[in-house]
Amino acid sequence: MQFELPCTGYLLLSPNTTHLLPAGHHLLTHMEINILSAPPTSWFVYLLRCCDNSIYTGITTNLDQRIHEHNHSEKGAKYTRGRRPVTLLYHEKMTSRTEASQREYQIKQMKKSEKEQLVKDSRTPVI
Repeated sequence: MQFELPCTGYLLLSPNTTHLLPAGHHLLTHMEINILSAPPTSWFVYLLRCCDNSIYTGITTNLDQRIHEHNHSEKGAKYTRGRRPVTLLYHEKMTSRTEASQREYQIKQMKKSEKEQLVKDSRTPVI
């Protein structure tokens, strides 16, 4: 198996072979190669409307899967398991888990009326 290493010109021939490389360089493992070549993961902050009209806030990398988990799986948050069905109200796309977690914290600090306004404002068409 061969992997061309970006920006180096070196070739990884197999994960179990040893090659002489210039000092300070090492062979990349399969995991390192996957990390280097994987596209950046998008994170989402989302708000759900529960059947009791409450609002749940969370983060995920896969909105469709996460909403399905909230509605049909034990993987859904304990809070939403007793308040099914839930529907997606709002989401924001983030570039990192840290950014998503920080925004989630900000939203969780809001009053319910402020969250409702956030949702309402996101649906207002821009003229």
